[in-house]
Amino acid sequence: MRMHPLDAPFGIATPADATGWQDMYPDDLVFTEESRSADETRGWVYDGIHHPRVKYPFDSVVNEAIRLSKGQWTSRVFQLPGSLGTEHRLLLGRVYVAPVAVTDPVEREARGARFAERSASYYRNWDRYHQRWNGRMSTLIAETAAILPPPLPTMEDDRVLADGAPAASSGAVLAAYHRLIESVFSAWQHHFEMLTLGYVAYENLYRTARHHFPGIADQQIAELVPAVPGAQHQVDEWIGDLAASATDLGVAELILDTDLSSGGRALDRTGPGRDWAARWHETMAGWPAVTLGAGLDHTDLPLRDDPGVVWNLIGHRLERGTDLGHDDRQTRSDAALDGYRALLTDLDQRENFDQAVRLARRVSRFVEEHGFYVENRFHQELWAATRRFGRLLTDLGVLADPEDVFCLNRWELERVLFHGVTGWAIGTGPVAAVRSLPSLIDTRKRLLATMARWDAPTVIGSPQQSGDPVMPLLYGVTDATDDADGLNGCPASPGVARGPVRLVAHESELEHVRPGDIVVTTAAAPNWSTMLRTAGGLVTEVGGVMSHVAIVAREAGIPTVMGVTGVTSVLKTGQQIEVDGNVGTVTMVEDCDAR
Repeated sequence: MRMHPLDAPFGIATPADATGWQDMYPDDLVFTEESRSADETRGWVYDGIHHPRVKYPFDSVVNEAIRLSKGQWTSRVFQLPGSLGTEHRLLLGRVYVAPVAVTDPVEREARGARFAERSASYYRNWDRYHQRWNGRMSTLIAETAAILPPPLPTMEDDRVLADGAPAASSGAVLAAYHRLIESVFSAWQHHFEMLTLGYVAYENLYRTARHHFPGIADQQIAELVPAVPGAQHQVDEWIGDLAASATDLGVAELILDTDLSSGGRALDRTGPGRDWAARWHETMAGWPAVTLGAGLDHTDLPLRDDPGVVWNLIGHRLERGTDLGHDDRQTRSDAALDGYRALLTDLDQRENFDQAVRLARRVSRFVEEHGFYVENRFHQELWAATRRFGRLLTDLGVLADPEDVFCLNRWELERVLFHGVTGWAIGTGPVAAVRSLPSLIDTRKRLLATMARWDAPTVIGSPQQSGDPVMPLLYGVTDATDDADGLNGCPASPGVARGPVRLVAHESELEHVRPGDIVVTTAAAPNWSTMLRTAGGLVTEVGGVMSHVAIVAREAGIPTVMGVTGVTSVLKTGQQIEVDGNVGTVTMVEDCDAR
């Protein structure tokens, strides 16, 4: 099992060829001696759901924004009874999170009273606030898309003479950068404004259901909150429509047997092929802003900019069948709800249960859709705007490649921009302070490549009772995570499946998944759901019963077990296993047959 003792953040040795990696990141995002006394008492979980890869220095601004924003809304705005927020640390470039719990029972009780009072208006006006939130996020996304550092001319335009100092180009460049960074923090303030309350509503449903129905399984409770159609469901529908159209027009075999380059040329040779290609281009033009990754790394490309992946998605759907035959989740959910309600003969108990279900269903649309606005649409505009600053620095001779901008953290980039515009202003070109940048960036690229090969442990220390509803429901982390015996985890989607293991370390490897494969991965990003619909089963090291992928797995009828610590180190691609999503076990087939 890839777990480490409690003092592991400070006991894990840095590989010799990764020495100095900490210098890439802000001090408050790495384990330091100053934070040691507190960090040693916490259980740290690798957040592969949102940050599945080594974090580039600039991309770590996201972690700074999450750390601040979640802490503020959890602790200072709503006053959650048991949680003060979540700490973030980078260890050899991987993101680890740990809840900061309120341990004093008197303080928890006082915070509980304040939380009930402060959250009430949000819950009462949820739909209106959600609509307001959508509008504000759409405005922020548009404003971020419009951030453009002005070109630095040989001579300032005449308008500077007319308008004076406010029109000076150097100030405009730095002001644009400040707006860029402010947009990141604004986006994450919006993110946590409502999301934490959404998970509190989920937790309330779980607590209420367990009170009325002792012994009820987590999956049975999750079944009461059906999946909400959103942007990712739209992608699934479009993939299905294109696959069905390919079958109807007789070009399905061509898509299955070729890649995009050769297949595209072959389509042009026939009338049906050209008809299907026209539908393909029309669909791609309106493609929503989603990625296969989590969206929080600048390397996450939107699917609309990666047509080869979409071509493979269509091929996967054709292999599995265009009609996946999924049950109507809403109908099944309502039937389950009616069954439980019938067991409650006391009207007060039934109303208490009904209120918990209604609230969880009301918040579910936001919980499922918020990622499309924040993780996908906003961050794609953030990375695009950052590249514009990279191009400016390349034009100034400060950087060799615009992509090198991501090798600097946000504090360093501000200094580099200042030195860059200073060199432009006085006409000397890059000043001495930035002439060593090429060497620094080469070193960091080497470090990032080295850290990418590190086998990151899933859990460091012993996760404690967190008081944060996100940890068990989204990450599958409880105070018993490190006590798992064998390949056991959280039963996240019912059913039993047998098949070959397909280890997936990166979303680019999803194209190798064949129908019936059991996908085994550290963590599955929300946007993997389209590719996972062809899988026979799913096993993850990190993930909980209310994570987006778990919800989609239940909708698609894919047996799923999550929170199986160390499973990617134990299993190998091609091994035959049985996944029991009813009880949360993963077993070698030969062991199953011997029972």
